[in-house]
Amino acid sequence: MCSLNIIAQERINKPIPMVNEISRGSLLEEITGWSYSLDGRWISQDMTIPKRILYKQKTQEKSPQTELGIDNIKNLHLHEIYYDQDTLMLLVKLYEDGFYKFPRTRSGWKSQTSLFYFIFPKPKIGLEELQDSSSHQLKFKLVDSGEIKDVSKKKYLEPIESKMNLMYSSNKYLHLDLQLWRTENILRFNLYSNHEVFSDLEGTVTDLKIKGKSLFGTEQLMNYIYFETELTTFAQLNIL
Repeated sequence: MCSLNIIAQERINKPIPMVNEISRGSLLEEITGWSYSLDGRWISQDMTIPKRILYKQKTQEKSPQTELGIDNIKNLHLHEIYYDQDTLMLLVKLYEDGFYKFPRTRSGWKSQTSLFYFIFPKPKIGLEELQDSSSHQLKFKLVDSGEIKDVSKKKYLEPIESKMNLMYSSNKYLHLDLQLWRTENILRFNLYSNHEVFSDLEGTVTDLKIKGKSLFGTEQLMNYIYFETELTTFAQLNIL
């Protein structure tokens, strides 16, 4: 008769992320989107980067899908996440979205609010450290990110909490491209995410390509599109 010595191995669970429901900062309004038209003139729209069209076409009737622009923002919110011994940042970008109920006839448009979310370690750089009158391409390694369709503008945290899966081995980065002028109190920015190696663009309604190549992740992007707001307004987001 043989006896077996069974050693009980402790079951260890990963810690549960705790999201602070009180936002660390927000950007709710006073944002203008700009795009460089196909005939070389700048076109603007409130909270939306317009599609790149001919300047004279800007007053023509547009489809609901076109009105979403290259990108748009309803709100930006920043929350803290407490995970084990770490404090992470949760950036939520709410945007205008929609779809045709009858795609073939392009009719029955249904508008909805959707979101992109980005989770990343707290940035070590401050807004005051950025050189004036210069372009800056900031990158933050993502712990998690994703897109969620058709959400409530007020109860946006619930679907994120049910979906998020923190992974420190991710190869995706949050990109924050900035230009700022302190004397004029102006800041321009683009916000999106991408994979370190291959194209996996998120955080924007559509891509922007010139001659078949995406401009996202390049220095040329700000020559064609950006959001603009007051520097003091952007500072209220408290991301840097």
